[in-house]
Amino acid sequence: DILRPKVKILAQIYPTPYDEKTGGYVIEGSYVNRSCKVLDESINILAEIRRKETTTKGVSLGLEVFVLVVNGGFDSGLAMGIVLLLDQMSL
Repeated sequence: DILRPKVKILAQIYPTPYDEKTGGYVIEGSYVNRSCKVLDESINILAEIRRKETTTKGVSLGLEVFVLVVNGGFDSGLAMGIVLLLDQMSL
């Protein structure tokens, strides 16, 4: 797709097993770098994992400190479950 540059797809989640027609979620980006998004079939960002930034210069919080932003209408429990699964997949 010319409008979307190549991105790394980490996982695809479907509400019904093996049924791509029911709509699902795509997780793309890099969990190792704590930079990834959960998208719906219309490519709307539902949740995003980002490294936490500090306003103090010279202070590094490390990879284990991150922010999970969940947009309205998306289940925050599901978003956290996705984070836990990605964490297990990256071991």
